[in-house]
Amino acid sequence: MKIQIQGGTIIDPAAGTEERKDLFIAAGRIVGIGEAPADFHAVYRPERWVTLRTNGSSEVDYGLG
Repeated sequence: MKIQIQGGTIIDPAAGTEERKDLFIAAGRIVGIGEAPADFHAVYRPERWVTLRTNGSSEVDYGLG
């Protein structure tokens, strides 16, 4: 399933950044942040919160409904 989570908060402590961007997920993996990969067509677009923290490994918290 391809999912686009709109307007999520992406936090990267290593880079010291916190931004609101779209998050793109396919087959349970993050495949894009900010811009959709080529040929990505989401079948589900929840408008909920998301927090992605990166520090070598990723942690994703999101509400889908």
